[in-house]
Amino acid sequence: MNTSIATRLVNIISIYITLIILFATSYGIAVASDNTLKLSETGKAHYELKNYQEAVKAYEQALKNDLSAHGKGHITVMRDYKNLGEAWLALENYNKAIENYDNALNSAIKIYGASSPVVKTIRKNIVNSWQALDQYQSAISVLEDILEEDLHKFGRNHPEVAEDWNALGYAWEKLENYNKATEYYEYALDSNIKSYHRDHPEVAKRWASIGSVWALTGNHIKAIEYYEKALKINEKSFGVTHPRVAKSWIQLGISWYELGHYSKAISFFEKANKSNISNFGIEYPDVAESWRYIGLANFRLKDYTLAQEYLEKALKSDLENFGTEHLTTAKDWEALGRVLEAQEKLPESLDSFEKAYQVYEVNLGSKNINTINVGERIDFIKSKLR
Repeated sequence: MNTSIATRLVNIISIYITLIILFATSYGIAVASDNTLKLSETGKAHYELKNYQEAVKAYEQALKNDLSAHGKGHITVMRDYKNLGEAWLALENYNKAIENYDNALNSAIKIYGASSPVVKTIRKNIVNSWQALDQYQSAISVLEDILEEDLHKFGRNHPEVAEDWNALGYAWEKLENYNKATEYYEYALDSNIKSYHRDHPEVAKRWASIGSVWALTGNHIKAIEYYEKALKINEKSFGVTHPRVAKSWIQLGISWYELGHYSKAISFFEKANKSNISNFGIEYPDVAESWRYIGLANFRLKDYTLAQEYLEKALKSDLENFGTEHLTTAKDWEALGRVLEAQEKLPESLDSFEKAYQVYEVNLGSKNINTINVGERIDFIKSKLR
């Protein structure tokens, strides 16, 4: 939406609010001050128009007015803090979002009670903010509060409780505590089976999550067992052209690749790509992921020409989707570097490895195993080019 239309919309909202206030006042109905209400609604209008900085300005002025008029524990102040949290979250300023959500949470618990949907929404947004900062231990603390309230409210065998356990499983997975992750994923699985039935799509999600943990621990045989259970349910529930089925094929392809069954892996990636391109188009990120793995599988099969073709397609797509500083793009450059090195195209290989190294070093640090491995390839190639 262009600026002139946005401005007109904000002005219309302002006039509308003024009319509401005049109507309410004429009938003796108490409302917030004219200016504060206008500021709050103007902030909401800017938020809907994705003018988040302008939304923050309006919300902060509304908060200042409401704090002066009502004090910190008032419901309008709580809403101001909540609105500011949402705006800062949209701006990806997660620390500011958490600060405002925390203020909103303290008041919301007193006003609505700890089991209120309003409180749960605020807590979930705090979780999202902590996770965006990679602060999963802090996220877990809030998730445990959500779980405690939902268990009290719904009991163990309820979809919302299963979602809570799944969220905790994911957080522990990110912390690389795979035993804890599996424990919570299995709680979620058991809850969903009892809430629905064994062939429900939510059950398929839980099988896939447990499979992912097995894959992360290197037990790809066990991972495949769980991925196949998820695939069977997804095919039955949605049909073979559905994105969830394509996701299962990619997961299976990765595990077969890790086990050294490269031709079998390629068949899964090709099926996934046929589906994903049909559903989302060639620029869809999962398509590039499959191309990368097809390229790597052909590299292992020593078909370097075909490997280079697929890796260049993956790189082009990922550059368009993520840019030059993303880890996904670095993976493409590293893989392409290895294929080019195998073909004795050493200057081109060195260029790819150096680009990968730069991204790894910035994002992962110089002591990360990916950074170290690529650094070793760079040193080796430079020694050969001397």
